[in-house]
Amino acid sequence: MKPRVQAVVAALSLCVGCTSGGTQSNLITTLKPTPSPTASVSPDVTSSPDPAASSSPSASPTPAINEVANPTPAPIGTLANFQAYTTNGNLVYPVALSAPLAIGNRVYLFGGTSDWSNPVDKIQSAVIDASGNLGAFEAAGTLTSLRSGAAAIQIGSHVYVLGGSKTTREDNPVNTIERATIQADGSLGAFEPLSTTMNSPRSDFNVVWTGPWLYAIGGMQVGTTSGSRTVERAQVLPDGSLGAFQNVAEIQLVKGRQTQAATTIGNKLYILGGEEAPGQTLKSIETADINLTTG
Repeated sequence: MKPRVQAVVAALSLCVGCTSGGTQSNLITTLKPTPSPTASVSPDVTSSPDPAASSSPSASPTPAINEVANPTPAPIGTLANFQAYTTNGNLVYPVALSAPLAIGNRVYLFGGTSDWSNPVDKIQSAVIDASGNLGAFEAAGTLTSLRSGAAAIQIGSHVYVLGGSKTTREDNPVNTIERATIQADGSLGAFEPLSTTMNSPRSDFNVVWTGPWLYAIGGMQVGTTSGSRTVERAQVLPDGSLGAFQNVAEIQLVKGRQTQAATTIGNKLYILGGEEAPGQTLKSIETADINLTTG
């Protein structure tokens, strides 16, 4: 089957209303890029020769004067042009459809595929320095299962990795979940499988943590290559563990979607693009309000 480019990330993990020690989605950084000078040059201005000196062979016109305006600062929040990041090399190995997650001063990539066919269980990680630069990526252990198109999220002192495919991308989504404890230095302990599972196997889907609930939305499911409309959720218990997942029949996507992107803005969740079926890429957007008071 023709590879399908994942929108934004294989499975984007979102957190709403986290504390400052929560997951990456509650960290809003205002970037102030270095202004790119844009000089405007006025036409050359040449003074008229002094009539009294025009007959003298040594007289010459006043040199041209170039007037340069002050550089115009780039507006706050705009991006500079992209460039290759070569400060500390590349990833440890090539990968697509991994589950990304920033935890404290580290960024992680969980699982994925290196050839669009065979999922991997590898984890790679890099330290984030005080300036926001990434250090060199290094191997950081393994998951307990092969996973491509999984979702990852931090809840309290644990990282959860959910779903994904364990064989080829399209053929074998799983409903299993594994968890690791976050150490004091931001590194992770060993992952362990949980007895709690999602109701439906899913890959290329979204997870959203709204406070009391963790939602799993859309994605690819067993027995079909079409995107799913279904939504399920589990209660997040006071100790950060997960209760049983249950389907939420009253909540469904308008269209079945897989490899879609998701983001939260204020109390709204947006689901963007994705595929309804192989070769049927979507440009539509869906939104749902989040009750930030009761979940």
